[in-house]
Amino acid sequence: MRHLQPLFLSLIILSFCSSCQENKISITQKEQLRGSINTIIEKRYEVEEFENTYNETFLFRNVISFSPEGNRVKEVFKSPNSKWTHVYEYNDNKQCIHEDIYADYDLFQSITHSYNEKGELVADQISELKEDTETFEPSGTINYKYDNQACTESLFSEKGELLAKTVHCYKDGVKIKEILFAPNGKEEKATTLQYNKMKNVSIRSVCDSLSREEIAYEYKYDDKMNWIERKSIKNDQVTEIASRQITYYK
Repeated sequence: MRHLQPLFLSLIILSFCSSCQENKISITQKEQLRGSINTIIEKRYEVEEFENTYNETFLFRNVISFSPEGNRVKEVFKSPNSKWTHVYEYNDNKQCIHEDIYADYDLFQSITHSYNEKGELVADQISELKEDTETFEPSGTINYKYDNQACTESLFSEKGELLAKTVHCYKDGVKIKEILFAPNGKEEKATTLQYNKMKNVSIRSVCDSLSREEIAYEYKYDDKMNWIERKSIKNDQVTEIASRQITYYK
């Protein structure tokens, strides 16, 4: 399964560095979710728009379960070709301290999260199952450093080699820019984010040395003001539709 490792390291970066500027609050608060959420079932479709009609192609289904305290406890991602399950463990400060990742039904990766005295995430230690010995061994580390309204995330191999560095910039508690650097320090890609009044991303602009892409997002909300439909729009055309079915604790 080693060929799958880069994909999941990327997913770890995305899921945890969004919380770089947060500490003792629940996952639902960090993700701008409102109300006491029990489950979210999200389905995502690629769209071809023609004369105000949509031709949809299924991409994936994601089921997220939350505790009454607002922490994400389990996530099951299923596409036409794969299934991945994440199981999370928290401490009394609502910090995720451990995560197990399963490929189909087999445990694939294990991640331990470390925090400083301020409650900031400072390191992820990633271990991977070795098929020949059936034991877990270190396969990578992500380190986090903080500077005012920025978080620098560095991804290292099991041998300590720098693989990538990402700088996340924040304003008023939300991420406004993300810059990806190659190991040699060269900037590879910059992503700028704008938000609507509900603090959901409304425009995402991505630039690299060859191109610039801008995606706008339109939302529909439930009575708790959590989005239940999101349309991704590029060049005035809908390119993707995500729908969410949300249940709440009583």
